[in-house]
Amino acid sequence: VVAAEKPILEIPGTYRPGQSSSFAALSPDGRSVLIVKAGRLTIRPLESWEETELLPAASVATVGNEAWAAWAADGKSIYYFRMTGHPGITDLWRVGIASHKQVRLIENAGGVLTSKPQASPDGKSVVFFRGKTLMLAAADGHSERVLWSGDSSKWPDVAWSPDSSQILVPALSGGLLKLNLLTVATGQVRSLTAWRARIQSM
Repeated sequence: VVAAEKPILEIPGTYRPGQSSSFAALSPDGRSVLIVKAGRLTIRPLESWEETELLPAASVATVGNEAWAAWAADGKSIYYFRMTGHPGITDLWRVGIASHKQVRLIENAGGVLTSKPQASPDGKSVVFFRGKTLMLAAADGHSERVLWSGDSSKWPDVAWSPDSSQILVPALSGGLLKLNLLTVATGQVRSLTAWRARIQSM
């Protein structure tokens, strides 16, 4: 007896012509997916169409056809952008999945069209851009400090090492996009080779 095949459910892409912008991301355990569409944030099991609304339409900042949200490392909450009264500037918020409680963590934490905040794998820190400056804060938004003052905010997103001790930071130098390896504890920066691909492929 051959078991019936389960249908493969589609995960929304970033943009389709003629449709509202959408964004999706898998949870850390790979069992759920978050979806942002028209500023509405929902989650659903990976193998189900049934969505649970966390935030209503127009809650999550959307610029043009771009939107963004990200799971916390423990999968219990989601980070997202909310617009401020200043064009192109957003605040970083977090919503609890069980409680639906919304908390503003960081003011002026970047923009939808620039490098996005990245939570560390150990769940203790968040790295984000404020203008051209790379900043580090605790997961609750407190204890902000400067990590990097090079101009890399408009380049691909930074990426944490698995042990949360280092961050890959792309920056333009001599007309080339280069990777820099930044040690979080000391602030030491080591320049790596030029990179001609998306940093997410590292």
